[in-house]
Amino acid sequence: MSSRLWLHLPYRVFRFLLTVKRAQVSLNHAWAEHKVTVRSRRKEIGADADKWTYARLLRLRMSFVVDNLQQYFLADVLATQFLTLTQKLTQNDAVKDFEGLRTAHTDFVMAVAAQTFVNYQPVS
Repeated sequence: MSSRLWLHLPYRVFRFLLTVKRAQVSLNHAWAEHKVTVRSRRKEIGADADKWTYARLLRLRMSFVVDNLQQYFLADVLATQFLTLTQKLTQNDAVKDFEGLRTAHTDFVMAVAAQTFVNYQPVS
């Protein structure tokens, strides 16, 4: 892997993780707005109740997917790979110099990138 691409890989990983977090926050905000709107316009909604129910269920399903994706990235990917990195760094013979440290960090970044699907091309 070229050094230029490698330098941008951590940026791409954390940009992706922040995008997932923003989607999670936006869905939670939409739920709060929906709840307030339904309460304040309960009489007006009457005929459109099916549309509001559909919107609520859609938001609920999207939130379920995004929440589980966020949990997978944080608990299964980052925590596991960080534990592996710290174990490598605490072993006396594994990291004797800067090159060993760089290798351990590169392995961490590459594993996180692979498990967060950052290296895959988008599906169109």
